[in-house]
Amino acid sequence: MTDSLDAEKLSQKVWLSDVRSTCKTVEFLDGKYKSRIQDLALQIIKMAETCEVKEAQLMGEWSGERYARFDEFEFAKDNVFNSWLGGHPEYVNGGWSLKKSSCTLAIKVVQGERVIVSDYFAVHKGAGRLVMISTDGKSVSVYEKLNNKSEWFAVGAVVLACAFVLRFCIVLI
Repeated sequence: MTDSLDAEKLSQKVWLSDVRSTCKTVEFLDGKYKSRIQDLALQIIKMAETCEVKEAQLMGEWSGERYARFDEFEFAKDNVFNSWLGGHPEYVNGGWSLKKSSCTLAIKVVQGERVIVSDYFAVHKGAGRLVMISTDGKSVSVYEKLNNKSEWFAVGAVVLACAFVLRFCIVLI
């Protein structure tokens, strides 16, 4: 775990014990949360000003952790974005781009006749971790880089073969 991540966690724990736990009214708590959100937003903006995320770090497959916007997705060559939901394709041949000046990551997907563009602040947290924060500050998603997607496809093929051909199969991996 990096020193900066440890510092962030400690800062949050201190805020929870020294500020949040001392609130006696809903109004006071509401004000403290709004203030904390503003502080965190300023930290994000500061990180974006010194963007350390590189496209090469983003390339590859990622898996979402807790409440992530996407279950799994990939940033592929030629800025192609694909995602999977529950192991099935969710968005195929979407697009993505990284704007280094603001460290914002734009993801563009098509759903039926609708085109959806989502913008995120991208924060790379050491080897294999990515935090994507919606630019409106309403959602935070944490992802872990998958080392070998072909391994996942092989497992998926075995499971599908078991499900469709044998109707019952126990796979030990």
